[in-house]
Amino acid sequence: TLNLNDLDGLVNLKRLSYAHNSLSQIPNYWLYYAPRVTFLDLSFNKISYIDSTAFQFPKAGLKNFYKSPDQLYHKFLKSINLEGNLLNGRDTTGRNKLLFNEKMSYINLKNNKISKLSEDSFIAKNFEKVNLDENPIDCGCQNVEWIFQRKQLRTEGSKITCVNPPEIRGLSIINLQSSPVYKSLCTENRRKST
Repeated sequence: TLNLNDLDGLVNLKRLSYAHNSLSQIPNYWLYYAPRVTFLDLSFNKISYIDSTAFQFPKAGLKNFYKSPDQLYHKFLKSINLEGNLLNGRDTTGRNKLLFNEKMSYINLKNNKISKLSEDSFIAKNFEKVNLDENPIDCGCQNVEWIFQRKQLRTEGSKITCVNPPEIRGLSIINLQSSPVYKSLCTENRRKST
């Protein structure tokens, strides 16, 4: 179990690993005492969700956090490894949200339970690399089209395969854009929505 005080006094810590610890959750405001962490490894735990306050601190004037509407987000965290957890892409309110800071550049979500993602799943709009390998991805047009539109985003790995819709089950997400079946499905969906 992680506690807020676990990191007390570690203000200059840059890399932090709690991999392989059977953790099931991340406490609210957890990185408060370690404000300079740039790399966080929480891989191979049992984390099923990340609360929207896990990387926040709601106190104005704290220099190591970014102000964003009503909350302050951890400023230095650039890379997080969440491989091998139980994340489904939803925060505690049930929305499709994985809340990370605005400076995040790499997110490893390999081998989780993520089925649906949208660009709004991340506060970090500028991240360059995401690993979604070995997740049960629903490749409906609205779920993956944003990945193709973000030219600077690199999906790492080649094991991102679709489980839905049934017509493209097993197809690699890398091959979706060139798939006539996928193109036909998206064209049909756009026609139905207009």
